[in-house]
Amino acid sequence: MMNLSKMTLREQVLVLVTVVIIVGGLYGGLRFYPAYKAIGETKKNTEMMDAAMKSTKVPEEPFDDTITLNKELKELDIELSDATALMADMEARLSPPDDTTLVRLAISDAARNAYVRINTNEEYRVTVPPPVAPAGSAAASATAQPQKRQGDAAKRRARNARRAAGVNSAALTVNQVSPELATPLIKKMAINGPMERPMQRLVMEGTYAGMMRFIEELKRMEMMVTIVQFQMTPTPQAPPPGLNQRLSATLVLAL
Repeated sequence: MMNLSKMTLREQVLVLVTVVIIVGGLYGGLRFYPAYKAIGETKKNTEMMDAAMKSTKVPEEPFDDTITLNKELKELDIELSDATALMADMEARLSPPDDTTLVRLAISDAARNAYVRINTNEEYRVTVPPPVAPAGSAAASATAQPQKRQGDAAKRRARNARRAAGVNSAALTVNQVSPELATPLIKKMAINGPMERPMQRLVMEGTYAGMMRFIEELKRMEMMVTIVQFQMTPTPQAPPPGLNQRLSATLVLAL
């Protein structure tokens, strides 16, 4: 090791200057050079982007791989076909909106098979205000609407008029509910709603096992029945010794 005490003052100054230069060079090379290089690359990319934006030249070919895009498009077409087939199958299982007699009879059979008693069976009707079309666009929308959709709208208006007049295919009591008291899901399935379906309200009595059997019976029905509201409470009467507590359940079903 170099002994600084034996060196002259001039030699010590030269050694100190050399060490400072070496340390400064290493620090600048390890810290400032990469940062300066990154700044230069960023400035270069910015200039290239500015030039590309000013040129407004559309590339002749897309940057993406066309083979991959075509493959993804075919997969989306297959998914769309599957979804369309599923929706068609579900629509075929829906009850006709003008006559729910068959599905109501099937629900009664399901309750009998599950050994539960239906105390109340009534139509559950919620009417929401129809959407208001912008002024001046009614004629244009009617012209652009397909004939099938116009026919469906006419049928819906006739059905709603019959419901408003109290016309019913069977002697079924009606429970008219205000939209403010209905749940968001029921509002969607109400008259004039986006998913308009006839609904039925049941008040049932039975054991817990019987209620579960009834729900399983609904799942096995050919026509689709969806439970949109379910409330269950014990009956006020205490069960006899050795028997299960009977329950009272209120269900709203979308047919």
